[in-house]
Amino acid sequence: MISWESDIDGRILPIENAINEVIGNGMASIVIFSNVILIETEQEQGAAIKYVLALD
Repeated sequence: MISWESDIDGRILPIENAINEVIGNGMASIVIFSNVILIETEQEQGAAIKYVLALD
């Protein structure tokens, strides 16, 4: 996991925990799974933009 939030940056977590830590915390984060990358952008106002990239 790559995150602005130092408590979770660089950690390896189970999938459900990683998603729960990232979604809605308001800080930019990238979670890398074996075949999917989840990116949540930082927000100034409104909802953060989320990207899900599927790898073949």
